Amino acid sequence: VKKYIELHKGNINVESESGVGTKFTISIDVTKKELTHTEKIFLKNTQNYFNKKILIVEDEIDISEIQKIILSQAPCNHKVDIAYDGKTAVDLLKKNKYDMICLDYILPGKMNGMDVYKYIREKNDSVPILFVSGNIEFLESIKDLKQEDTLIDHITKPCQNVEYISRINKLFEFTQKHHSSE
Repeated sequence: VKKYIELHKGNINVESESGVGTKFTISIDVTKKELTHTEKIFLKNTQNYFNKKILIVEDEIDISEIQKIILSQAPCNHKVDIAYDGKTAVDLLKKNKYDMICLDYILPGKMNGMDVYKYIREKNDSVPILFVSGNIEFLESIKDLKQEDTLIDHITKPCQNVEYISRINKLFEFTQKHHSSE
């Protein structure tokens, strides 16, 4: 529990008194649904990628809706589709071309994030993929995968909105440099 809380940049405190009881207090930052004015100015001055087509594969509706809002509004203005499970993601990938895919590891149904990743790479070896996951087992396996596939990155959720957009921009930038050097 402590490791998960720390991954989410939170704290856990314990107070215990013999014969009385134990109290656990967990504190985790709240993710805002929109960018602040300061964040918008920062991104407008640092962002180089706008109006891209992005697929978010995320089963937690609250998280995917926040991601869609911050990516589709100014200053980003991306076109965003959401898939809440692996099968829907594959169906959307069959019909649409995306500039970026943000992919959760744990998904409902028979296809997890790694299954979707493998499907994507069978069809397209050049689209950047940002894994967005707090799963501890996945965090260990992503290290090896990043050595094999340089067009992926990872961010632990929940994450700050600016950090999320900055990571997407960094991956777009790396991908553009990768393609221009080929």
